[in-house]
Amino acid sequence: MKNRNRAVPAVIAMTLLLFFAGCAGKIGYGSHKLASLEGDTMTVETLAKNWKDYDVYYSGVDTRPPYGILFDVKGDNRKIVSKYWVKVEDEKTVSDMIQWMIPFYGYKARLFRITGADKQFYGYVYTPWTFVVFKQIDPDTLFAYDLKKMDRPIKGDI
Repeated sequence: MKNRNRAVPAVIAMTLLLFFAGCAGKIGYGSHKLASLEGDTMTVETLAKNWKDYDVYYSGVDTRPPYGILFDVKGDNRKIVSKYWVKVEDEKTVSDMIQWMIPFYGYKARLFRITGADKQFYGYVYTPWTFVVFKQIDPDTLFAYDLKKMDRPIKGDI
């Protein structure tokens, strides 16, 4: 009976610890999920066609091929910033980058929906990478880490 009385508080403490650790892991970071799995009907072709509705950026050494293409919705109060992603200013570059990504990496590039830590919608990222990091730096701003540095964000990036 004494052992059981000791086990109950230990189980409660462990449960609370795991609960709070799980909650803390989500605080401060955005997420990206496959747009198709989120019930989103957006396609990369539609994004390319309506590219002027977005601030478009690419990550990588060159536009042929980029590691990823980011579409940040214009006209909302939210934004995605980065030291590494390069802004794209014309429709031809957007279309060319998408075409270059299709055959190049051997992995299928997919469209992901980007949300902040509070689940607010920010935009899309088109990439064959499955791990993209977005850090919430204020209530309306996400910081996008470079896809080449995705293995470990460098201290002082922000």
